[in-house]
Amino acid sequence: MIITAFGAANEVTGSNYLVETNGVRFLVDLGLFQGSTQIEQKNREPLPYSSEDIDFVLLTHAHIDHSGRLPLLRNFRGRIYMTHDTFRLLEPLLRDSASIQERSQNPLYTEADVEELLSRIVLMPFYHEGENAGIRFRFMPNGHLLGSAFIHIETPTKSVVFSGDMGRYDTLLYPDPAPMPSCDVLVSESTYATTTHRPMEEAFEELFEHIERSFSHDRTIVIPAFSIGRTSEILYGLHLMAKKQKKINEFYRIPIYMDSPLGIQGRELYLRGFERMNDEYDPQLLYMPNLSIVSGKESYALDRDPSPKIIISSSGMVQGGHIIHHLRTYLAQRNATVIFVGYQGEETNGRKIQNREDFVVLDRERVKVHAKILTVDGFSGHADKEDLRRWMQSADHIGEVLLAHGEEDIIAEYYEQLRDRGIEACILQRGVPVEFR
Repeated sequence: MIITAFGAANEVTGSNYLVETNGVRFLVDLGLFQGSTQIEQKNREPLPYSSEDIDFVLLTHAHIDHSGRLPLLRNFRGRIYMTHDTFRLLEPLLRDSASIQERSQNPLYTEADVEELLSRIVLMPFYHEGENAGIRFRFMPNGHLLGSAFIHIETPTKSVVFSGDMGRYDTLLYPDPAPMPSCDVLVSESTYATTTHRPMEEAFEELFEHIERSFSHDRTIVIPAFSIGRTSEILYGLHLMAKKQKKINEFYRIPIYMDSPLGIQGRELYLRGFERMNDEYDPQLLYMPNLSIVSGKESYALDRDPSPKIIISSSGMVQGGHIIHHLRTYLAQRNATVIFVGYQGEETNGRKIQNREDFVVLDRERVKVHAKILTVDGFSGHADKEDLRRWMQSADHIGEVLLAHGEEDIIAEYYEQLRDRGIEACILQRGVPVEFR
C-alpha cells in the first residue's frame, strides 16, 4: 500500500490523499488551498494524477478545504462516498463555490462540473460498511462538524484510518468522537496537536462578556465566521450563555444580523439535524427573536445603519463574501469592534487585521484599521493534544502514524512528542509517497 499526500502536508488546507493498493487507486478528500494569493494559486496546478484512473473517492466532511476541488475530477467515472449530512452541507457549498468561480475570467470549474460531481455521490450511514474494488470502509463520527467522519479502511494488505478534521470531546453540540478501531496506519491531522484548548464554554463566556461591554458602549460588533458550522455554533453558544447567566432579556435587546447565504442554509440543517447532535443539544437555541436573516440589498443597508448591533458574516478569514463590505465600513470606525472567533491563515486579510496592521486592502480599497480588534480563542472544532491522545488511546493497536494537516513547526514538534511516547511516526511531505509492505 502506498499513501501520497498532495495537500495539507506541512500546511492546513488543500487536503488530498492518494491511496494505491493491489492495483486500486482511490482518493481521500480533495480540498481547496486557502490563504494568501500565493497559496491559493496551487488550486490552478493540474491534478498530479489522472482522474479517469481513480476508482473512487472518500470524503471526510464538507468543509471547502477538504471538498472544494472535487469538481476538478472531470474525467472521473467512479463513485464518491460520504455521510448523509456531509452531502446536505456539501451541495450548497459547491454550488456557491461554482457560482463565485463563474464570475471570474478564468473559473476553476463551473456549475455543470458540480452537477456532474453530485450525480456520482453515494450516501453512507455512520458505521455501515461500504465496499468498492475489494476495499472496505466505514465512516465513523469524529465530532468536528455535522456529518464529519474519520474513515476506517481495510485493504487486502493493510488497515488504515484517516482522521479527517478530528473533533473535540465534550463540545456544546456534537457527540464525542467514536473510538478508533485498531489499524496498521493512522493518517492524523495535527492542527493543534501541541496545544491545549480551554473549555469551549469558557470561550463563549468571554465572547458574551465582550459583546455585553461593546453593546453597552453603543458599538457595532462584527464577527467574521466560517459559514458552515461556526456561524451556527456562535449563535447557539451566545443564546446558551444568555440563558445560563440569566440575562436573556438583555440579550434579546441586542439586534443580531446573520449575513451569510451559506450560513443561513447551514443553520437550517442544524435545526433539523438534532438527532445527530449530543444529548444536551437543543435546536430551539438557534431560534431567537432578536435574530434577523439578511439577504440582498439589506446587507449593504446594515453598513448605513449607525445603531449598535452584531453582524455575523463570512468568509471567516475575510478573503471574500459579505464580510468584505461590512469591514470596509466598520474597520475605519473607532466605535466598532471586530471579534475573531476562528483560525486566520497566514497572509489572509483576517490575519492582517488580527495583527492590527495599519491598513488592509479589501476589494481593492485601502482601509485604515481604527476599530477595536479582539480575538477569542477556544472555538476551534479541531482536536487539541489531549483530544488526540485520548482518541488514539481508544484504539487497541496503531502501527504507524502519518502526520498531516498542520503548520510545519507544529507537526515537527508533534512528531518528536509521539516518538518520545514510543509511537512510530512519519511527517507527510507533499507529493512524496510512503510505502507499506
